[in-house]
Amino acid sequence: MRSSALFLALFASLCALADSFNAGDYTRSQELHTDFKIYWRIDGTTMKMALETTASGWVGFGLAEMGRMPGADIVYYETSTNTLTDAYALGFTTPVSDSCQSWALVAAETVGGKMRVEMSRPLTNEDPSDRNFVDDSAWPLEPTKVIGAWGNTAAMQYHGASSRVQTSVRFFGSGGADPIASLNANAAASDFMSFLLRPSSASNGGSSYTLPAQKTDYKYFTYPLATALGVSNASAASAVHMVAAEAVVTSGNAAYVHHFVLEACTGSACDNNGQCDKLWAWAPGAPDFVLPAAAGIRLLGAGYNCLRIQTHYDNPALSSTITDDSGIRIYATKAGAALRGQDAGMVVMGDELVVEGLTLPAGYSSTEFQSGTCTSLFADSEVTVFAELLHMHAHGKAMLAQVERGGQVVRSARVDYYDFDAAGIFTNPSVGAGFKLQKGDVYRVKCFYDTQQQTNIVFGLGSEDEMCMSFLSYYPKQGGLSVADCSPNRDKSIQATTGASFVGGSYATVASLVGFGRVFADQSASFTCPPLPVLQQPTTTSAPPTTTPQPGMGSAVRMGAARWLTTAGALLAIVCAR
Repeated sequence: MRSSALFLALFASLCALADSFNAGDYTRSQELHTDFKIYWRIDGTTMKMALETTASGWVGFGLAEMGRMPGADIVYYETSTNTLTDAYALGFTTPVSDSCQSWALVAAETVGGKMRVEMSRPLTNEDPSDRNFVDDSAWPLEPTKVIGAWGNTAAMQYHGASSRVQTSVRFFGSGGADPIASLNANAAASDFMSFLLRPSSASNGGSSYTLPAQKTDYKYFTYPLATALGVSNASAASAVHMVAAEAVVTSGNAAYVHHFVLEACTGSACDNNGQCDKLWAWAPGAPDFVLPAAAGIRLLGAGYNCLRIQTHYDNPALSSTITDDSGIRIYATKAGAALRGQDAGMVVMGDELVVEGLTLPAGYSSTEFQSGTCTSLFADSEVTVFAELLHMHAHGKAMLAQVERGGQVVRSARVDYYDFDAAGIFTNPSVGAGFKLQKGDVYRVKCFYDTQQQTNIVFGLGSEDEMCMSFLSYYPKQGGLSVADCSPNRDKSIQATTGASFVGGSYATVASLVGFGRVFADQSASFTCPPLPVLQQPTTTSAPPTTTPQPGMGSAVRMGAARWLTTAGALLAIVCAR
């Protein structure tokens, strides 16, 4: 009797171990925080994922449009009810449960001080309350922004700053070599060089810059091109292509540096008398700027004599003791080295000239800018756009950019839950290897604002003012385009959308008024939830684990039983099947 009991206990333990979490079931993993790790495997059209945390009560994970809660597609698990919930967040509030539950719970356990939750869902679906997993395998595709949170309470609640994470993941691949890291690693032995432009190296600087005691400060730092590139004469030197750039922000000063705009100018004295072309725009949250292998921005050999950085400082506390030496590191081909195949350029669509004094009405509003003049001046029949950066200020809530060709919209880019505090620029991840902008295309930019809490908000240069811009980097560069050519007329006046909201149940009213159709809007009555895969009902476990077995698991234990333990083997099968 005692031997039988021991055998049964042994077999039960073997079954439990066979059915518990196995990291080998997943092909990829990433530690997002010391207390939070994810595992995943893509099987055809299905994402299989496991969340691992040191918390004991609940754990959540989300696909985040701008890297924070607003607009995130969230899934969370609570141990108290052994329930997995598919949800979404409209703001920094409790997530809203989806009408359609796309995530299926596979298993859950708490073993050795770690909670692990296994689940699956389709990579893509038509559910308007879900975000899809899209290809993010390698540059130039952007990694997917994700969030995570965890806690020890029985039910999900506010997690606090120490129990959350905001980062990015490449679900579809390793990402390959980081282009900036590769340039740094190979600079000495390659045909590339790098140099850092910052206030202390500026011709009109020479030291770190002390911010004035004012809220908004636009400061221009200038750099003679010949000095920056290490040549004796910029106009006579061999052509050079800029191939990448990255922002370098002084430690502790991230809150004060609102944005950079890098320009190249023709003025021989590096003053404001020459023509300046925009090369790159950066704001917190924007990625490094890496040009495709087919193109580079011509610095030498293009008539430029000076580089200039416009730095917008934000100093709301009016401090007079802040010093800054933030700037931009540029990567370029060495003089005399082979150039890229095409010259690249940048154009700003939307409100490029900033319609200063244009006042937004109180409440909810939208404005629209469009231009066909800019593209009608193209010398080539089409260009390839390889970067699209959408920019508003703090009252901006959503933004739409469209390309119209022959009266039909052929491409749309959008940010549904713009979050200025998360990132001053939204980098459109759908650009990938680029899209075509043809001669005569109309490029339309539409911005949506919430001014319920403040009135007299105007378009302007200040941080407290508003903007509506789309920065496009493209190749081949089209010479002769002026700011006026690409600054569109405002075809539609500001529209007040009184009585409607950008978030919550009344958003559908706004969508019907402005034609936006935001993610997580109320589902239409015609949408039918797709069926979830049929899975056995999971159970939570604690050490030793006793998770519900899946078909086929524990078979090696059963088949390995000796003949003289036939009866015990039968008991084992019964135990493992329960």
